[in-house]
Amino acid sequence: MSRQRRDYLSMHTVESNGCWTFTGTINNRGYGSILQTTAQRHIYALTIGPIPAGLEIDHTCTHIQCVNPDHLEAVTPAENMRRRSVNKTHCLRGHEFTEANTRFTHRKNGTARSCIECNRAMQRRLYAERTAA
Repeated sequence: MSRQRRDYLSMHTVESNGCWTFTGTINNRGYGSILQTTAQRHIYALTIGPIPAGLEIDHTCTHIQCVNPDHLEAVTPAENMRRRSVNKTHCLRGHEFTEANTRFTHRKNGTARSCIECNRAMQRRLYAERTAA
């Protein structure tokens, strides 16, 4: 095993849940970063093999800084988005995704959901801007 490979594979701390939290550089989206790619892609390629064309690396543990090869899986972008959406319980502004506060939009790559309360706030803001002018 090359020294560089050993170094990249040792850049983590092991958590009680089995996750290997990356301890190197973190990019502006919260993912680990190695050689201008995400740490999970780099570690997957080092330990499992090449990432098939058109696939992304998903964290089955949902911890985006985890680089444990057992928690990484190559999936389609649509599957990655579906999994990410299922795990979210609140929108970016903290509103809970409930039956009454969730709108589903069907798209060619799957179904997206959005927060009705955030949409209402945006509509009120746009209306206020239009009427103030």
